[in-house]
Amino acid sequence: MKIRLVAATLLLFVLPVSAAPELRLAADDWPPYTNKHLYRYGFATALVTEALRRAGYQSSLAIAPWGDIVAAADVDAFDAVVAAWKTKARENIAVFSEPYLINRFVLVQKIPTDGEAVNPDGGQLRVGVVEDYAYSEAPLQMPGAQLIPAGSVDENVRRLQTGELDYVLADSRVAKYVIDSRLLGKQLELANIEVANRELRMAVLTTRPDAAEIVAAFNTSLAAMRADGSYNAILNSFRVSE
Repeated sequence: MKIRLVAATLLLFVLPVSAAPELRLAADDWPPYTNKHLYRYGFATALVTEALRRAGYQSSLAIAPWGDIVAAADVDAFDAVVAAWKTKARENIAVFSEPYLINRFVLVQKIPTDGEAVNPDGGQLRVGVVEDYAYSEAPLQMPGAQLIPAGSVDENVRRLQTGELDYVLADSRVAKYVIDSRLLGKQLELANIEVANRELRMAVLTTRPDAAEIVAAFNTSLAAMRADGSYNAILNSFRVSE
């Protein structure tokens, strides 16, 4: 089976020790967390690769659609995922690190004008989500909402603008990034509706016989980075907070 890891492999770090083991990392195109055009390929990538570097690993990165990453896990196309949510099903194929960030889900809506209601007919709310993401274990606190999948938050935002959706479900940092980058601050806003949080982790596939060892070393490095201030320094360089 041919797997479309469409982005070129990007060499992030080369350690001076030739014997340093290499990890082939994969990531979804998920700005500002992971993206090939961003500084250090996004702040999630920066945190993960720095923790791995300190643990003695050099890294390469391929960015591809999430569906391709899921499929590629079956054919040994990579060793670890930069950013993933832990689910029971995924624990069958990967060892997960301690969480290194929290994803806070928000709803994006059009800014009402002249008393306009979000759902004037009182029908089922149409909420845009990203297909293949693990929303089932982070339930939306809106009984009866219809979850409508698409390929990305950006695609959902376009459908929100055209009236095809009532809301878009997204991580708060992603939502702000899309709104700011598309200059939509006068059209879209974050709705004051409580939704779920998820813990973001690195995941090493169990096809690596040393998966548990890698994750343990990563966790140790991550704890050290939090203690010495380098964790916050990386986030500050992206102007984001934990």
